[in-house]
Amino acid sequence: MERMGRWLISALLGCLVLSVSGCRTEETPEEEPLAPASAAADNALLDETFHIDIRDVQVTFDYFPAENRVDARARLEFVVRAGQTLARFHFTPLLDQPASVSEILLDGERLAYPGGADGRIVTVSGSSQRILELQRPLLGQGLHTLEVAYRLDLSGEYPLFSTAVNDLEGRGNEELFPTLNSPAELACHRLTLRVHGDRPFRCIGSGRVTRQDDGAVQQWLLDSERELASYTVMFALLPEDGSVLEERTIDGVPVRILAFQGGASVETAFARLQTWLPQLQSELGPYPAPPGLSVFLVSEGGGMEYY
Repeated sequence: MERMGRWLISALLGCLVLSVSGCRTEETPEEEPLAPASAAADNALLDETFHIDIRDVQVTFDYFPAENRVDARARLEFVVRAGQTLARFHFTPLLDQPASVSEILLDGERLAYPGGADGRIVTVSGSSQRILELQRPLLGQGLHTLEVAYRLDLSGEYPLFSTAVNDLEGRGNEELFPTLNSPAELACHRLTLRVHGDRPFRCIGSGRVTRQDDGAVQQWLLDSERELASYTVMFALLPEDGSVLEERTIDGVPVRILAFQGGASVETAFARLQTWLPQLQSELGPYPAPPGLSVFLVSEGGGMEYY
């Protein structure tokens, strides 16, 4: 799946930007409006394909670095699209590791799924992604809720918990929480990131990130503060003793860059941004996210553009 954001950061002297936070505001130049007939056809396609429109995403991640595990609970608020009654969403853990999902509630009622008849997998022509369709009809045009409790078993030996959106593979944050992997699907996102253990961690992400420790648990709240597509939400949790985090202001924009110690060069990234950021603001308008620009550098593996 190919997506182009208005704002993008690309290769930094061989050290690639993995994630960049931010999203569009009213001051950002708009795309050319669709013709009415085209807009109506696109809306009808979205109605038929996704069935729902997500309004709010809340997720709590309890990360246990020593066990390379995350216990999570997600809550989605959504409305049903025109002419539909069955909710659909993307959620990789339920597809690939159904045993990792311990509970699904739809409007407060527990579903017999996985392992029951309250859900099924559907495919859409032209897409490689599978969609989960819940088999409980939803009546009325009000707000509905989906709640899921599940476990994420992380890979890799180094303690790291982060988003891993891959544009070329068409993979978004449905790897981490129930959502719709669609650029047209905009919702508010509030993620609570909790680290269990004595080793101090750092956290950056899309939106406003505030530290709010809960006793011995290191805790951060990531708030998008506005509606945006789920695949544009980035966060990264790294140990303080194995990472570098620097903050500077470039062309009036606060910039935070996080990298592994001994890995991608933070200085090189800032040097490139000293030129790129003023150029982008000149050509595209003011940087659109009030909390500023967050960048997570990696030494290999590609890059991802975010609004």
